Amino acid sequence: MKKIYLFSSVIFLFSFLKESLSFAQCVKLNCPPNITIPALPGTCEAPISYTPPVGTDTCIFFYTDTFNFTGSVQTFIVPQGVDTITAKVYGAQGGANWINNTNYGGFVQADIPVTQGNTLYLYVGEKPTGLTGGWNGGGNGETGGKGGGGASDIRKGGTSLNDRVIVAGGAGGAGYWSGLHVVGGYGGGLSGGPGYRDNPGTPGGDPGTQVSSGNGTCVSLNNPVCAGGFGYGGAPSSCGCEGYGGGGGWWGGAGSGNCRGGGGGSGYVLPGLQNVTMSNGVQIGHGKIILLYKGNPTVTTSLVSGLGTGANFPVGTTTETYKAVSQNGDSIFCSFTITVTDNEKPTFAICPNDTTVCEGPFHFNLPAANDNCPGATVTQISGPSSGTSLTAGTYTIKLKASDLANNSDTCEYNVTVEVCAGAITHQNENFSIKVYPNPMQQSLNIETKGVEGNVTITIINSIGAVIKQITTNQSSLQIEKDNIPSGLYHFTIKQDTTTLLSGKIVVE
Repeated sequence: MKKIYLFSSVIFLFSFLKESLSFAQCVKLNCPPNITIPALPGTCEAPISYTPPVGTDTCIFFYTDTFNFTGSVQTFIVPQGVDTITAKVYGAQGGANWINNTNYGGFVQADIPVTQGNTLYLYVGEKPTGLTGGWNGGGNGETGGKGGGGASDIRKGGTSLNDRVIVAGGAGGAGYWSGLHVVGGYGGGLSGGPGYRDNPGTPGGDPGTQVSSGNGTCVSLNNPVCAGGFGYGGAPSSCGCEGYGGGGGWWGGAGSGNCRGGGGGSGYVLPGLQNVTMSNGVQIGHGKIILLYKGNPTVTTSLVSGLGTGANFPVGTTTETYKAVSQNGDSIFCSFTITVTDNEKPTFAICPNDTTVCEGPFHFNLPAANDNCPGATVTQISGPSSGTSLTAGTYTIKLKASDLANNSDTCEYNVTVEVCAGAITHQNENFSIKVYPNPMQQSLNIETKGVEGNVTITIINSIGAVIKQITTNQSSLQIEKDNIPSGLYHFTIKQDTTTLLSGKIVVE
């Protein structure tokens, strides 16, 4: 199917004046309003569906769609806004074995009322090349003859012969015999042309009319054996000499034997159609159908940047840009934004507990922050900074976790600083215990004088984890530092469930 687009004179004028007078273009595209939505909890995105814009073209154009012979039914679906189609229908030429044969197909034109979405079924007739009649009703020839041409028609509401609303007749088969022109009847408007043999004129196939097919010559004149019928051309059968098929049509033309041309098929227009024109014998070769109508051009709309509807949109603002392109070449853009907000506060992976340390430099690390979106950071907003040398007292350290959307959370903890240096001792009338040196550098000495039996020595860190635990009955014990990290530790010396001594030691 070949399509040709013709502009009306008004649209030509609009195009000419568009730049100089800033006329609004015909193609229109309206984007939806901007969208703002929070991210899903625990994520950094949100699924968003919207109605994509659809472009339209408000200008009126005249279209010409041409359908050529294919050998099968073709369809045309009535576009939006079209209520009338002007159809130009050409029947096929009949088969011809001589260059001067003039058995041409008929022509019919009319305006067909239609409704958007209607399907028209298009049957384009065939000019045969041999004995077999042309597609869509051409009758067969025999021996050295040719088949009749196929009719061309448009069917509405169905595909039966009774659904035809406009028909152009196909011509009867033609040839050349013994120096004489075998004339095929032309395809018709109201009536086809008769077939015959020239000089002197001897009758062949009768033409199709609005109500019948007629007969042909087969040994005898007016022989019904060659008659066609409703929608098909007749064919000779063992008539002698060369036989030629009748053309297809509303009623087909009769075929003919005895070296005489087949009759042409008739055309038809459904009663009530307007602006009807009919002509006989105008189409050379295969038939064709031309549909002319006016309507709005189709518009193709596409997303040129951004994400499609239903996608997961990230936190931030995404610009959605659509483009509409009309068949006439006009184009237009529109844009809108989709903003996904981050409303979740970051949280601390852990907020440090209150702690007790000895006088001196105090070192600490900032804890990590968890957040639904990347980029959260932790800063200290008050209290002594890491590495500061602290004297005895209590200090409050306050931390802040912030994300890129300016959401924040805080945590704070207290640091109690004590004087820890020097040996730790306990003495009474029964026993004495000494723990030194403090701070511990390479080893820690523990002396228990007067203590009978086993004692258990336990060293724990600031969060309560046991670092060392030793049970012994020796009165003098040395504990090596090994891999004990620097820091403040608590120790107890117990005998059974009785605590003999406890305190804090510093490991340097």
